[in-house]
Amino acid sequence: MRWLVLFENSPEVLWGRAERGSEHLDYLQRNRQQIVIASGLHGTSDGAVSGGFWIIQADDRNTAVDLIESDPFYVPEHRHYRLHSWEDAFNVDALAT
Repeated sequence: MRWLVLFENSPEVLWGRAERGSEHLDYLQRNRQQIVIASGLHGTSDGAVSGGFWIIQADDRNTAVDLIESDPFYVPEHRHYRLHSWEDAFNVDALAT
């Protein structure tokens, strides 16, 4: 099952970029089989990262939540997320059911 994670950062999350940035990137690399896409989102013209998104391949919601909340960059007070399961609209098997 695929999951879309949308992250929203508070302005205070910037402290974590310098302090935990390399740990975060290492975590993404170690979990690359399940976190198949990860990207920052820029919500302002100054290029500041206002959030991000991941595409996760996981059997269930609990596994996806564990991946999110085990990331060194995840600090609940400053990084909120929404988690959605999804299917590919162009998947022929999904359209046949």
